[in-house]
Amino acid sequence: MTFEPAWQAILLDGLPHDEAEPAVEAILERFAELPSWPQLPRRSPLENMYALYAEGFPGLREDAGVSFVEHGAILERELGELHLAYLDNDVEYGRISASHATGLDALLRRLAGSKLKAIKGEITGPVSWSLTMLDEQRRPILYDRVLEGATAQHLRLKAAWQERVLRRVAGETIIILNEPYMASFGSSFVPFSRERAISLFSEVLAGIQGIGGVHCCGATDWSVILDTSARLISWDAYDYMASLLAYAEPLATFVERGGILCWGMVPAGMPARWESPESLADRIEQGLDALAAAGIDRERAVGQSMVSPSCGLGGLDIELAELILNLTRDLARTMQQRYPPQSQTEQDERSADDPSATALEGDVV
Repeated sequence: MTFEPAWQAILLDGLPHDEAEPAVEAILERFAELPSWPQLPRRSPLENMYALYAEGFPGLREDAGVSFVEHGAILERELGELHLAYLDNDVEYGRISASHATGLDALLRRLAGSKLKAIKGEITGPVSWSLTMLDEQRRPILYDRVLEGATAQHLRLKAAWQERVLRRVAGETIIILNEPYMASFGSSFVPFSRERAISLFSEVLAGIQGIGGVHCCGATDWSVILDTSARLISWDAYDYMASLLAYAEPLATFVERGGILCWGMVPAGMPARWESPESLADRIEQGLDALAAAGIDRERAVGQSMVSPSCGLGGLDIELAELILNLTRDLARTMQQRYPPQSQTEQDERSADDPSATALEGDVV
């Protein structure tokens, strides 16, 4: 199946609702053609972006409400079980319980029997997840090479399981790795090599059959992410446009090979009250001009772009979150009006002139 970005909108991370059904309805009212399932951290601590994917990790224990990984014989046994599941590509090992992802469960029930063109899912990325998950001595497991490898295998199976269930209701899937801690990559807080980061990303992305992407809501070393197999990058274009422009050469290569740019141009906070679809669309135009000035093909960038909020909305009040949902929907419509999708004839003519100018190809269910 061919997926065309065409300035479609997606959502990131969570919503502030404390029940799944209203959150799902809020999404389907605005993004019925390409919905995203919502994490609901206010409903339960199990639904924050780190606990949600901890379920089933080897050696996971809890004390006074705090989860951690405990070394010992049980960890060794469970590491063996994870590795065997990984080698066998046992996707069921990565199952996410409804208690941890009520938004996913509710969306799948709501869409039962449907066959959408595309649907978007999300998983916490391996760098951020393993920096937050601690061992019994309160050290991030990212700095334990055995547990680092287990993290990549664990999240790969979680992503693959999620993609499998989403494909019940859609022909194409977009699975984004959410990496907030990549904003600190290279600092003393994250003394972690480029090669290890790329290896972790590549391992998790390899388990995604559809469109795998990476989101970072701050400035980061984008060359690391652009050097992975990610087919989509998502960034806070409202506040950090310049952070991406600093990596023009690898970005140009990414766009040339058909990579999708997801513009997080709708501010995920109070500034959204002072913006309009037109003002945000004008900021995207300025960004497109800046990309072109840096050597990125503007026409390709236009054809390979989507929009989103700059970050998740789980920490906001519902009224502001839904205002941002509306603004995101309306920004998508505004950009689609400014850049109508090409007709099939126009696409065929362009492909004849430039055989590399094809839309992204995904797997057919």
